[in-house]
Amino acid sequence: LGPGSVTFMTLDVRKQADVNVVFAAAHEKMGGIDALVNTAGVEQQVYGEDVTEEPIDSILGVHFKGTAFTNAAAFRSMKDRGGAIVNYTSLNGLVAYPGNPVYAAAKGAILHWSRIVAYDWGKHKIRVNTVAPYVMTPMAKASFDAMSPESFDELKAYFKQTVPLGGWLGEPIEAAKANVFLVSDNSSFITGQILSVDGGFMMVR
Repeated sequence: LGPGSVTFMTLDVRKQADVNVVFAAAHEKMGGIDALVNTAGVEQQVYGEDVTEEPIDSILGVHFKGTAFTNAAAFRSMKDRGGAIVNYTSLNGLVAYPGNPVYAAAKGAILHWSRIVAYDWGKHKIRVNTVAPYVMTPMAKASFDAMSPESFDELKAYFKQTVPLGGWLGEPIEAAKANVFLVSDNSSFITGQILSVDGGFMMVR
């Protein structure tokens, strides 16, 4: 789609040593890191009364450890040159979402982590923002496909009432456009903010 080449590397974002190896390799290959978009995530609905160690370790591990470890590794590359970090929160991290407290807690943790490091790292000209998407991800599609026709019809009616732009989830490209904006010079004086890419479902202030 453009000039240059793309290199893919695989890692477990829950393991700090793995993260550090990949980021060190990226720094070496590219001569530094200008931007990080951290989108790793998993979802598992667990009611509060049914919670066990496994979903806490899995969900908070990927979301919060993954955010902390990748951000810290990016900081080491960016601290002398500046840069932009985009983390992914969720509407679940902003408002109460029934029946999913562990996932919501993980997304809330990402949001507050991002705000604090935006303060701490601003002096290094590193910007840190979060995106709260409402788009058709593979996880969302799998969830919808598992619904009964009646439940899916109810969901469609709900979206039609609550999403001003289009009455449905956006396409993933809309979140990608937000990523491009937040790592570009067009957002050079924006940090510590939430960009809600959701067709107006939640008008964040």
